[in-house]
Amino acid sequence: SMKFTKKILVTLHRPSNVDNAANLQIILDSFEMLSDFHFIFPIHPRTLKNLDKFGLLDRIKSIRNLKVIDPLGYIEFLSILFYVDLVVTDSGGVQEECFCLEKRCLTLRNNTERPETLFAGLNKLVTLNRTDITGTLKQLLESKDDTKPKERLLGDGKSALAILKIIKDYQYEKLVFPTPRMQNWEDYQFHLEEVNSDILLKEFEKKNNQKIQIIFDSKGIPQFIEPDFILRKGFRVVTFGNLN
Repeated sequence: SMKFTKKILVTLHRPSNVDNAANLQIILDSFEMLSDFHFIFPIHPRTLKNLDKFGLLDRIKSIRNLKVIDPLGYIEFLSILFYVDLVVTDSGGVQEECFCLEKRCLTLRNNTERPETLFAGLNKLVTLNRTDITGTLKQLLESKDDTKPKERLLGDGKSALAILKIIKDYQYEKLVFPTPRMQNWEDYQFHLEEVNSDILLKEFEKKNNQKIQIIFDSKGIPQFIEPDFILRKGFRVVTFGNLN
């Protein structure tokens, strides 16, 4: 029997990955190239359907270090996630679950709506390239960096206690609803503009009396917003503020 050095959980369902035969082939090749690692793949019905459609079922069965299993319930999935050394995914929710369970994650996407996971260093984005996938995966597994996030960017894990307190306060008529602060928003709106020259984010906001909501680099890839971020010429930003 084969002996594996690391265990890796895989989830794939995003159309950009599983609706394209060439992309699926790249992903499967990458797993097979990493023959020392054991990949556990609870397969999504859409992914299974497309593997059959593209004639790749025999291909996936031939990969000795890849174990395909039926879809899992949520608790079962979390149990395996807790057990493995790393996760390969294209799911947004799984990126967050890895963050909360302090597991390293390799995301097979060019961007993510969970930038906090990148900022914490637990998650890496990778393009669909065999060399990039295998190299980044090895790098994550060999990393000696602490997997405990320095900041609880997705909350402190005590939301259940906060919700319970609200329910109890409501039950005993102790729940107080603060009066909302009213403001006239008629002159405020979102708009998209291009950056004409390099400038600090905070200087741009002060100069234009606008609050930046989203930053896109010159290739259209979203950037993580930080106070000392330098906006480069050609970047585009979505701002919100009073235009008068």
